[in-house]
Amino acid sequence: MSDRTVAVAVRRRLNGYWKMEAANALFVPAIALYFGRPITAAGAAFLAIALIPTVLLLVVGALYWRAALARLEGDRRPLDGLMRRLDPAQKPLMLLSGASVAAAAGALLNQGWTAASIAALVCAVLAVLEYLNYFVLQLQNFDHTPDLARLAQGRGLRRAHMARDLAAYRKRRSRH
Repeated sequence: MSDRTVAVAVRRRLNGYWKMEAANALFVPAIALYFGRPITAAGAAFLAIALIPTVLLLVVGALYWRAALARLEGDRRPLDGLMRRLDPAQKPLMLLSGASVAAAAGALLNQGWTAASIAALVCAVLAVLEYLNYFVLQLQNFDHTPDLARLAQGRGLRRAHMARDLAAYRKRRSRH
């Protein structure tokens, strides 16, 4: 495969990723509310606490892939600006993801297996997976053959792309 063919394929993949994450930031809460519409104020609170980090992390993903596409096209500014914002936001996003798990547990303990508590649980799991996929390990390996082959060969999960970019940003910042 030529370099140009690879570059076109990467651009196409990144363009799809940011659009998919942006769409999911809209669809996930809509689906959660449609199927898990809470009937009590407590159920609404538990679901909201589970949904907030999920949506935030999906937006982060959309912004990251859009910025990665811009970098590929020669403009580093969006990625640098995003890394500057994500650096202090990483721990709060991790804490919010943990709060979503606590909210889901609270919903299950408080209300049992209702539609709203199940929706909160699904959103909490999604929030944790999104956090890990962006800030720790690349969990999404099914849509890119080399990543899937790496996993199938038992070479494990690789560090998340955004985690690598954030580490590089922090290293550059520490030198100044």
